[in-house]
Amino acid sequence: MRNLSEEECKRQWPALKDAIKGTDVVLTLLTGAFSCKLERTLLGLVVIDEAA
Repeated sequence: MRNLSEEECKRQWPALKDAIKGTDVVLTLLTGAFSCKLERTLLGLVVIDEAA
């Protein structure tokens, strides 16, 4: 199962990179912020609001 997850990250990364390239704001939940999809993304400012 872990291999499938790693493969998914490798395939989604180019699409995500194109989608967020040049954006000023990225909205995500706390769990999404720590996903492999954003691990190689540099952002100038990160605000996390994990309200219950």
